[in-house]
Amino acid sequence: MTITIMTRGDKMTTGQRIIELRKNAGYTRIAFANKLGIPYTTLRNYENDEREPGHNFLIAVANELNVSIDYLLGIS
Repeated sequence: MTITIMTRGDKMTTGQRIIELRKNAGYTRIAFANKLGIPYTTLRNYENDEREPGHNFLIAVANELNVSIDYLLGIS
């Protein structure tokens, strides 16, 4: 498996980061939504940057995908 993580300053959105990390972890969108206990459509909206995720979602994603919330938000 090849893991591709963009470097700092890459201008990725939070949604794009979640998509990249989810795919690298081997999850489909439906499977990841189920793992997080949220509707598929909610995850789709976050990944497409149509809705801004809340702190509970960001914590769950960071824990599940072993990244920091700062990374998800593009801070680090």
